[in-house]
Amino acid sequence: MSRIAFLLTNAPLSKHVHTGYLGRNRLKGKLSRANLAWYMLEQIKRIKDIKKAPAISD
Repeated sequence: MSRIAFLLTNAPLSKHVHTGYLGRNRLKGKLSRANLAWYMLEQIKRIKDIKKAPAISD
């Protein structure tokens, strides 16, 4: 499970997201819906974040 930014936007896909953990990393408050969808699909191919809950933002 990922924690997403608090404001989803309609910005175009950039395939550039920041991931980290709340309290440890500086993350922005916005995330485009397109980047969220892309990130979720990319996670199907990876095992890096299994059983973790990173935060993501643009």
